[in-house]
Amino acid sequence: MAVFTQQMKDFTDHLQSSIENRADALEQVHQSTTHLLGAARSFMAGVTQEHHEMAGELNAMLTQFHDDLSDRVEGMRKEHRASLNQTSAELRSRLDENQATRHQAVKTMRHSFRQARREVADDLRGAREAWGKFAATRRAKG
Repeated sequence: MAVFTQQMKDFTDHLQSSIENRADALEQVHQSTTHLLGAARSFMAGVTQEHHEMAGELNAMLTQFHDDLSDRVEGMRKEHRASLNQTSAELRSRLDENQATRHQAVKTMRHSFRQARREVADDLRGAREAWGKFAATRRAKG
C-alpha cells in the first residue's frame, strides 16, 4: 500500500499545486482583465473626447459656412434687386420713348390728314366751280 499512498500523496500534492497555480493564474487573469478594462475605458474616454472636439470644430465650421452662405445669398439678392430695378428703369424709359414716338407719329398723321382733307376740299371746290362754269356756259348757249 505504500505505493498507493505515495501515489495518492503525489496526486494530492500535484492537485494542491494545481489549485495554487490556478488561483495564481486566475489572479493574473483578473489583473490583466482589470488592466485591459482600464485601458479600454481610457481609450474610449479619449475617443469620446476627440469626438466632442471634432463635433465642436464641425459645429463651428458649419456655423461659419452657414454665415458665409447667408452673406452670399444676401449679396446675390441685393445684386438681383439692383439688376431688376435697372432693367425696370430701362424698360420704363424705352416704353416712354416708344409712347412719345407713337404720339408724335399720330400727331403727324392727323396733321397730314387735315392737310390732305383741305387739299381734297379745295380740289372739290375747284371742280365744282369748273362744273358750275361749264354748266352755266351750256345753259347760256342753249
